[in-house]
Amino acid sequence: MNEAQIPLLSSAEMVLPRDYDMADWYHERIEQEVADFRANLQPGEQMDVVVVLNDGQRIRPTWFGYLNPNMLLIGGEDQKGRDVRLLVAHTNVQIVLTRIEDGDVSQSAVIGFQPRITPAKT
Repeated sequence: MNEAQIPLLSSAEMVLPRDYDMADWYHERIEQEVADFRANLQPGEQMDVVVVLNDGQRIRPTWFGYLNPNMLLIGGEDQKGRDVRLLVAHTNVQIVLTRIEDGDVSQSAVIGFQPRITPAKT
């Protein structure tokens, strides 16, 4: 089959099965937990988010993404303020969400998430 004969599918035509061992599912759960935690903050509170690594280092994330089957991508800053891009197996991520008083950190956690292709409804 040559290139002219290969059918191209739009994202609306793709049907992606849910595999709960895949990184995209963990990514989705992280996104939902962050949104739920933020929604339950009281006036005068803000959210602090920290990714804790196995060696005790901490990263303040600004972005979460994923690469199936099992890698999460985390962008952010380390404890010294340096830009960090972390590639880690989805089963090794520890994320701490903390409710803090306004002004306890330099700025409230603003976190972006990689968009996903939503499975087509059949």
